Amino acid sequence: MNSIDDGWIYILKILLGTSCLAITAGFLGVFLVLKKQALVGDALSHSCIPGIVIVYLITNEFDDKYLFLGAFIASFLVLFLIEIIKKYTKKIKYDAILTLLLSSFFGLGKVLLSYAQIHAPDTKISRLDKFFLGQAASISHQQLKIIIIIFIVVFFIITLFWKELKLFIFNEEYATIIGIKPKIMNFIINSLTILVVIIGLQIVGVILISSLIIAPGLIARNWSNRLSLNFLIAGFCSIIASILGVLISSFKINESTIPTGPAITLILSIFVFLSLLLAPQNGIIKNNYRHYHYKKKIIIFKKLIHFYTNKNDLNNLNIEKINPLFFEQGYLILKENKIHFSIKGKKLVKELIEGRI
Repeated sequence: MNSIDDGWIYILKILLGTSCLAITAGFLGVFLVLKKQALVGDALSHSCIPGIVIVYLITNEFDDKYLFLGAFIASFLVLFLIEIIKKYTKKIKYDAILTLLLSSFFGLGKVLLSYAQIHAPDTKISRLDKFFLGQAASISHQQLKIIIIIFIVVFFIITLFWKELKLFIFNEEYATIIGIKPKIMNFIINSLTILVVIIGLQIVGVILISSLIIAPGLIARNWSNRLSLNFLIAGFCSIIASILGVLISSFKINESTIPTGPAITLILSIFVFLSLLLAPQNGIIKNNYRHYHYKKKIIIFKKLIHFYTNKNDLNNLNIEKINPLFFEQGYLILKENKIHFSIKGKKLVKELIEGRI
């Protein structure tokens, strides 16, 4: 009985840790998606590797405090380099800068890791592999406390600066005019993202942490244009993905289990594709239906469009040759033996020409 209870406590611990991390990452992902900075999470996560390896080579200790400090310094170095490159090279686009730094730091990290594997005096270096794909199953009580604290801190800061962040995201120029400093807002978002990335390395690893940040934001963006609803949707999807990911990873398939981190990100990816298909305003199915409906309308009313753009043809044509539907629906009216467009007809044709129907 105790072993069963211990098993449930173990699963609940992982579930609580992954859920808190996923919700926090999803909240920040909403900001990054709206600011079109989706690659920031990727750049920050990949920059952690050289920082972690350098600290390990200096201290020769596999202590999370030191390793996370190295990751923290490396991440801030990337943010500093981004600002420097943006300032002095105006022609290079933001995503190009992020891609350059992402690949450079990741390459440096792999080179340093190879060096450490050859020259390290013990076998502890092999434990650094967990930072690539993560090991949610190895979350300690101490790490769980840190994740919960970061969740509370992020939630508190977002709530505290809600109005300022909202203005900064949607209208940076106006925010600057009324005294909100974009650099401070950027610093807040990026600093919180760094915290989430570093603590997320333990659960989903360097390669997958960016999807934990960006996927909920992408899902939410497809379903609502309201920022508050975006946060609710992102948080809800993150919780569901965490629950399903932990449950899937708890089952054995041929004496092996699916890692929790990849399971969560896979479920989030499925949610993204479903969202792209089913979103009520801009989903693929909705857009295809709208396009089909528009083509159908064009076929039915192409003569009406022709009459509108060539009004002389309308009265030179025998009334019997005009589709009676146009009169029945009130698009055309007969007045003093002359055919005229009604207000309703003009509105319909304008909408068809502009593709708004």
